[in-house]
Amino acid sequence: CQFKFPSPLVEACTREITNAGCLNSPNKNKCNICLMENKDVIQKGGCKSKDQKNLKRVAQEICELQYVVVPLPKVHIDKVVVRSSAKGTKWKPQLTFKIADSETNQKVKDA
Repeated sequence: CQFKFPSPLVEACTREITNAGCLNSPNKNKCNICLMENKDVIQKGGCKSKDQKNLKRVAQEICELQYVVVPLPKVHIDKVVVRSSAKGTKWKPQLTFKIADSETNQKVKDA
């Protein structure tokens, strides 16, 4: 049996990083830049620790977790299109897979 209690530091940092708008950044790198730009405001709001290395690690992990890749919904190959191009004596096939969402059957992308 294992109990996990939320760390007060993680809770405070998550709240202040969210309030600073960093988690709305388009990617992890922009989030980290936002952390540096708003460092004072974030620390004044309660995201502070005597161990500065640990504080920096916690803040960066909060940004990282925001941008973890979410798996695509269930998809399937709807259709395969075969094209060819003949250059001289060489025949070069080209396959295009039409990917569709399994629930709505709408096209997601071509691959």
